[in-house]
Amino acid sequence: MLRYVSLLAVVATAISAACTDGKENAFTLANVNDASLSIHFENVVVQTYDANMQPVCEKNAPSLNLPGVIKLVSGDIKVTAANDLSQDEADLSLKKDSLLVGTVCDNGKSKNPILPDKDCKITDVCSLLGADLCKLMGTPGTYDLATIEKDLNITSTITLPNINGAINSILKGNWQVGISLNGGGKTIGQIKLPGNADWIYIN
Repeated sequence: MLRYVSLLAVVATAISAACTDGKENAFTLANVNDASLSIHFENVVVQTYDANMQPVCEKNAPSLNLPGVIKLVSGDIKVTAANDLSQDEADLSLKKDSLLVGTVCDNGKSKNPILPDKDCKITDVCSLLGADLCKLMGTPGTYDLATIEKDLNITSTITLPNINGAINSILKGNWQVGISLNGGGKTIGQIKLPGNADWIYIN
């Protein structure tokens, strides 16, 4: 009887910790539909992986591992005007699901006394995205993420770096993330994640 109960416990744990590639490790980006922006992310689905390209989840939901990898698997990137992402920083908005922490970055500005403003920015967007994807986002057109690797020989896989600095001490947990892409001294694209849930776990 004890052996049977133990087996059931193992099975239940395996089910509760399921992380099937393309299912539990997938989330959507929320596009900010503002006509003044020139980059839009329409119905974009993202899948999350660790540094060894194994799908990663937290309690049957996607997890962002740092370091890790994300892959833009479907949806469209729509670019309505030429721009250059390489010249400006991206601004982060970060809110943790914690009464003690809460909002730590608001549009590139720190709201936490232990965090400098520089931790609320992505200083080199094109190094993060990769040169080809960065160039695509600066070229007018509508790009189907499901086919850009085959049709344009552009990878939609983005390597996420290890995070250093003060934010590392509060990083693990559930977050809401906003990214403002800037070019020519103005905001040209905005992303919020996750788009299909309240929070995403960052590990």
